[in-house]
Amino acid sequence: MPELTQDQVRTLADGFFAASQSVGDFRLLHFMDISDEDQAELRSLQKALRQQAIDLTADAIRLTLEGIKPSLERIGAVTKEVNRAVGKLKDVRRVIGIATSFVNLGGAILTGNPAAIAAALGSTVTAVEESDAD
Repeated sequence: MPELTQDQVRTLADGFFAASQSVGDFRLLHFMDISDEDQAELRSLQKALRQQAIDLTADAIRLTLEGIKPSLERIGAVTKEVNRAVGKLKDVRRVIGIATSFVNLGGAILTGNPAAIAAALGSTVTAVEESDAD
């Protein structure tokens, strides 16, 4: 079977999480009508579905990280530059600008979108370079 894309795995994870919620909602809605044994079985199934959703999410993250491997070295270098720049700056607005761009980079990495990662990486580099100009 071919490997799934990160988007496909995320969709599966969302589906398993939704199923877990549905089973839990059903269990609570019919709480008085369901035997203790069936309650326990439904709780167990809900837990299993939630764990599968977590496992699928972890797999999606793994796929995301594999997709950005070519950028990891550059991201590591930029991380060092961010830390250096923040450590030497005295202007709070500059620090906020660098930190904001770095938070955006982290968000882009979590999406696994190579174009968004490249754009956010570029913005972070620019923010650090502008701090060096002072």
